[in-house]
Amino acid sequence: MSKSKSISIALFALLATWVAGSGAAFAQDSGASDRAVERQAPDGPASDEKKVFLDADAFRALFEGKTIHVFSKGRYFGSEYYPKGDRAIWVPAGRPCIPGVWTYEKPHICFRYEGSGPHCWSVFQRGEKFYALSVDGFELSIDLVEEKPLSCAPELLS
Repeated sequence: MSKSKSISIALFALLATWVAGSGAAFAQDSGASDRAVERQAPDGPASDEKKVFLDADAFRALFEGKTIHVFSKGRYFGSEYYPKGDRAIWVPAGRPCIPGVWTYEKPHICFRYEGSGPHCWSVFQRGEKFYALSVDGFELSIDLVEEKPLSCAPELLS
């Protein structure tokens, strides 16, 4: 089974668990259910698919201890590792590692890196893929999730 299918299955298992339970698993939106927010995707090839937005618990469950690789319009944009403790290590394409932290500021996951502050994104699943949409409307696809830290991560974790 591919890693993206495993993550997709894990997300749906989380959704089913949280919807059946008492805690809210996904970001809330005015007028929407307190369990999940679905919105119509923008026009395009996947226009009939819904977006399911992640809150902090869902984001942490999916990505903590993992490295993601993100792309913009098919071009490599960067990679990010999420160690425990709501921390992040961002590596923009062709640049060195930048340590930071992430917080959930409903309905966004916001990143604060050394020397800059906040970069907020709505992280969501559409179909079997994950995406991040900045507050400025810039969309990234999360095309690869690895169960290992970035090569620069060990020295940043100490």
